[in-house]
Amino acid sequence: MANLAVGTIVHKKPCPNCAGDVYIKLNKNGNAYFYCNGSDESGKPCSHHERYGKAASQRLQLAFIQKTRKTKTLGVEDDKTLEPIRADNDNEKPSGGNFLFGG
Repeated sequence: MANLAVGTIVHKKPCPNCAGDVYIKLNKNGNAYFYCNGSDESGKPCSHHERYGKAASQRLQLAFIQKTRKTKTLGVEDDKTLEPIRADNDNEKPSGGNFLFGG
């Protein structure tokens, strides 16, 4: 499976340490990770971080791609004003010649 671009946010979840929102991103190797920038009740920075292995990272990427495709598909199908674009070139005739030698 092809990896997505570096820094792509593939998932959002609560931090297991402070319950703040964290964004799971991809590094240059395609592995998922997150760093929590939240703070606890006393104001101390949480700084919790996790790294995911290849298998878990690939599952996160696949789920992200499926979710993205689903939302794009729904947006296009719901719009009834879109019509397929086609070229009306009835006047042009196929050359019928040899492709390699232009005959």
